Amino acid sequence: MSLTDLKIKSAKPNEKQYKLTDGDGLFLLVYTNGSKYWRYRYKFQRKECLLAIGTYPTVSLSETRSLRDETKSLLAENIDPLIEKKAKQLEDEIQVTMLTKDFSILRLGTNHQILRPTSSSFFMPKSFADKPCNVFSLLTNINPNQVKKWIHLVR
Repeated sequence: MSLTDLKIKSAKPNEKQYKLTDGDGLFLLVYTNGSKYWRYRYKFQRKECLLAIGTYPTVSLSETRSLRDETKSLLAENIDPLIEKKAKQLEDEIQVTMLTKDFSILRLGTNHQILRPTSSSFFMPKSFADKPCNVFSLLTNINPNQVKKWIHLVR
């Protein structure tokens, strides 16, 4: 029997973690602390694998089902979804690294850094380019996961 949002929302934590199955290997794991995690169990080359999809309600039921269908299509093409997921994560990390390396930081006196573009495709209005900014104070406040989310929004 398929899951519904009502069943998921009404799922309460027990003394032990338990599963709410949706079918075709997709299930919601309800932990003792009340957190709910989407998992997808599949077989690849006769080995059983478990793919972590995300948490509920961050990842909705419909999103999870579409991700399951995408995973099934990868399996039909003989591609391991876990390796594909790790490759995408690595690609995102490389993209973040490339974005941060696109700039070189020049130190001008005490506590004054200015960003200079190293890429010819970079455009910055002259009014911004002439103003120094404290880059390190900006970079220390940025969470790498936020940068990954920004990259996904730009795509």
